[in-house]
Amino acid sequence: MSERFIDKATYLCLVEAFRRHGTNWSRVAKEADVSRKTAKRGYSTGWLERWEWARPIASVLADGAEELRAALSATVQAELDAERQARPKARKRAVEHKVAKQQAALADAEVRRRADTVAEVQRAESEADELRRHIAEQALRERDEAARARATKEATEEAEREKAHQQALEARTQEAQLVRLARGAAIGTLGGTMRLMPGLAKLADQLRAAIDAGQIPIDKAASTIGQISRTVKDATLAAQVVIELERLHVGAPQAIIGVVQHEISVDEAVSAVQEAEAAVQRARQLGLVVESQNALGAKQKVAEA
Repeated sequence: MSERFIDKATYLCLVEAFRRHGTNWSRVAKEADVSRKTAKRGYSTGWLERWEWARPIASVLADGAEELRAALSATVQAELDAERQARPKARKRAVEHKVAKQQAALADAEVRRRADTVAEVQRAESEADELRRHIAEQALRERDEAARARATKEATEEAEREKAHQQALEARTQEAQLVRLARGAAIGTLGGTMRLMPGLAKLADQLRAAIDAGQIPIDKAASTIGQISRTVKDATLAAQVVIELERLHVGAPQAIIGVVQHEISVDEAVSAVQEAEAAVQRARQLGLVVESQNALGAKQKVAEA
């Protein structure tokens, strides 16, 4: 233990401790709350170089100076009284210091709180700016995606329209081919039927003579004339169907108000043409049709072609 500061109260405690315990250094040092070294020094030499009242305790005990002890006791009591009087002021200063320290701590806490609030506000503003930027980027991406989707849809629709246009062109081309074929067939059939017209009068005379001679019955002759008539009629209807097909192809009106047209299918027209050809063949076999030179020349031209 280092040598402690010696005041009058400590010195008086050492004097009383040596009076009770003699030179038992350990007990004296413990009772006066000093080190053994300090106790030994106080007993042998004291501290006269510092204070005039700090005489060697051995000489004080040897002299038995009661007056000195009384003076020292009075001095110690005065110091104790002064210390007790000074304690409220020290306590007040300690309280003021504590209050000032608390106020400073509160001020520091307020400063930190304000700084934290400012930092929080700045952080919130930064997050809001980041959120606004993210929303703007998301809106821009959505707008770009919508534009790309719209462009893709328009391109797809344009491709579909172009495909439909090409299909329509192909259909119109096929319709035109069908109309041309039907027109050629109808013209050929109607032309062949019309070529029979000049020989109908002669055929009628020959059938009349054959009936009169009893070569053929009248009902068979009538059936032959009826078949030829139906052939002409069917060929005419086939031509009419072709005309209606051409009107549909070019977009012309199908009918005129107040006029009802007879409708005939392609299958019916083909069947009529076949019946007409069969009727002509039977008339030739019966010898009822005599071909003229003009008809023979036409057949020869057709064969040569």
